[in-house]
Amino acid sequence: MCVDGSGNVYVTGSSNNRVQRWAPGATFGTTVAGGNGVGLGANQLRGATTVSVDSSNNLWVCDASNNRVMKYAAGSTSGTVVAGLNGTYGNATNQLYFPYATYLDSNQNLYVADDGNARVLKFLPGNSNGIIVGGGYPYNHSGATGWYGLTVDDQGYSYTVGAYMRVERWAPNGTLDQIAIDYNYSNPYAGLVSPKAVILDSQGNLVVADSWGILKFDIECGTNLTATATLSSPTTSMRRASSSSSLGNNSSTTATLASSSSSTAPATTASSSDQNNSSKGCFSVDSAVKMFDGTYKEIAKLQPGDRVAAPMDSSDDGTDIVLMLDSESNKQVPFYTIEAECDKKLSLTSNHLLPIRSSDSMIYKLAKDIKVGDFVYNEQLIPTEVRNITIEIKTGYYAPMSESGM
Repeated sequence: MCVDGSGNVYVTGSSNNRVQRWAPGATFGTTVAGGNGVGLGANQLRGATTVSVDSSNNLWVCDASNNRVMKYAAGSTSGTVVAGLNGTYGNATNQLYFPYATYLDSNQNLYVADDGNARVLKFLPGNSNGIIVGGGYPYNHSGATGWYGLTVDDQGYSYTVGAYMRVERWAPNGTLDQIAIDYNYSNPYAGLVSPKAVILDSQGNLVVADSWGILKFDIECGTNLTATATLSSPTTSMRRASSSSSLGNNSSTTATLASSSSSTAPATTASSSDQNNSSKGCFSVDSAVKMFDGTYKEIAKLQPGDRVAAPMDSSDDGTDIVLMLDSESNKQVPFYTIEAECDKKLSLTSNHLLPIRSSDSMIYKLAKDIKVGDFVYNEQLIPTEVRNITIEIKTGYYAPMSESGM
């Protein structure tokens, strides 16, 4: 979403494959890009994620599933490819792999959060080959893919936010300069849970849209970068964050277990001291995923382009698998198997987030912090009581990412 100088609001509809403009006070929007079905045409989009508008009212659209960035001249409904090869993904500097966010500076330099390649590319005006200014293939940064927001400061430092619950700052030469803000496991309210967007305000403070609300971080730049957060307008009735899961039938990114696990992976009792070796936000190899056609598929067999049932906070049109963020078919990892009274089981690594009921609101807990008696939410957003938790060592884990997030 972005706003132009006249107060018009531009919103992407990834499921509708379009961008709409909402005039001030309007009760309906006007389609200004896409909306002509899914495809690679100049007037088509597929899974558009973010939109920016420049001072000349040109639109810059991340056409994520087409692996390209489109520029729409003011008033035009046909765009021009300005970054990426039309529909083809890859890791060359003229290619993109599910670009998720863009930033346009005052010199018309285009920065792209190239999510699938875990990098930030800078495209000079008129140049189809980008310069790596953050991260880089193959994934030489502190987390993994899952970059949903991007901004750049006046010195050319890039800031990215995403699935790994942190803000990372990248020096102009592409090296990781600082992890500006990280997830606080002892106090989630003090850190990030599911950040989706980031901007710098006029004072140089970082403002992050997170599932807790809008947080402002007073950044103190120097040898060490520190941050303190101010929570504004917290969400009181939150939907499921993209990096969390819910109990129920297996659906896209939740990849929950059916009423009985197939137990294809060997499992033995594990001590709690093994928790620290577990990966963030992964599902066990015996998980199955509900596809858009109602069938189920083993998580290990998911491929980019597979259409899965949409998670509970998305549309009914399903969502495409983009890539596998992380996977290890042979590594032994501790899993928390959580069984609820609805006879559903969920097997997750220790640092995976789950939505639970707290008083009259929804909050999130790490899997390792869930207790018997907690009420976790199923796919219908109905709280159901946890009745048993076991810790097991399982061989193999997978972390798929869809267009809707993890």
